[in-house]
Amino acid sequence: MKNDEFDKLFKYMEDFRRDVNERFDQTATKEQLKVLQDAVDGLTGSYDTLVKENAADAHATRRLDDRIDQLDERVTTLELSQRPQPV
Repeated sequence: MKNDEFDKLFKYMEDFRRDVNERFDQTATKEQLKVLQDAVDGLTGSYDTLVKENAADAHATRRLDDRIDQLDERVTTLELSQRPQPV
């Protein structure tokens, strides 16, 4: 191998090593990943709580709607029974 070819190969290997080191420098540390994982876990817990609360609210709303419909039927029945009968 000629000196020039060796120098090119050596320069290529050094550039490659430098690129790899820069990529490793840009990766997150275990502590940073733990912080992110904890944040995601917290958000997941909050989301689960909101889903349960929304389900409970939807159930309560359905019950109230049903009760309103029942009362509406009673009022209509009372109104019809109190109308003067045609002679």
